[in-house]
Amino acid sequence: MFALLQTHRLIFDDRCDVGGGVSSFAFRPERPVAARAGQHGILGLSATAMKPFSLASAPGEDRVLIGTSLASASAFKQRMAALQPGDPVTLRGPINTFTLDGAGDQVVMLAQGVGITPMRSMLSHIALNKLAVHSSLIHVANVGHAYREETEKWATAAAYPHHAQEFRAATAEAGRAHPHATFFVAGASSFVSSTAGLLRNSGIAGRQIRRDKYLFYKPSTARQ
Repeated sequence: MFALLQTHRLIFDDRCDVGGGVSSFAFRPERPVAARAGQHGILGLSATAMKPFSLASAPGEDRVLIGTSLASASAFKQRMAALQPGDPVTLRGPINTFTLDGAGDQVVMLAQGVGITPMRSMLSHIALNKLAVHSSLIHVANVGHAYREETEKWATAAAYPHHAQEFRAATAEAGRAHPHATFFVAGASSFVSSTAGLLRNSGIAGRQIRRDKYLFYKPSTARQ
C-alpha cells in the first residue's frame, strides 16, 4: 500500500519543545510537498521504520512540521530523538480527507493532546491565506497544551481546558453557539468517538462532524 504513495525526501532541521510533552520536528523538503492542511503522511526513517503522523505545518510554510510525544521511548521514537541536523528521511503521502475542503466559513476544532497537530496546520493555513473563516478551538490536555502560543493567536476563539468535564461543557456550548459549523475532532480513538457522540446529542448532524483517521495507526488511549 505504501508503495502507491508519492515519496518526498526531507532533511531534518531541528526540534523544539512546544508544550504538553510534545516535540516539534522540523524538516526541509527538497521539493514542495503538495499537502492540504490537516492531512497526514508516513514518515520513514529507514526502509522498514515507518509511522504515520499528521502534519502540523500548513502548505504555505517553508518547513514540514511533525509534532509527537517521545515519552513511549519506542524504537521508532528513539530513532526520531536521535536525528541530527542534515539527516535525510522520507515522507509518503500525504493522505486522508481531514481537511478544510467544503467546510464553509465556520469551523469548530476539538482536539485532545497531540491531536492538536492537524488543527495547527489548518489554523496556520487560514491565517496565512487570510481566509474569512470563524475558527473556534477547544484543546484538552492533562498537562500543558502543545502549540498553544500559535493556535491561540490564529484561532478566532480558543479554550484550553485540562479536564474532561470542562472540555464537554465547552464543546456543548460550541455546538449551541455554532449549530451550522463544521466540527473537526482529533485525538485518541475513544476521545474521537465520545466527542462525536456528544456533538450528536447536542443536535449536530453527523455530516457536520469530521474525524481524523490515520491509515494503519491506532492512537493511544490516554486520558482526556
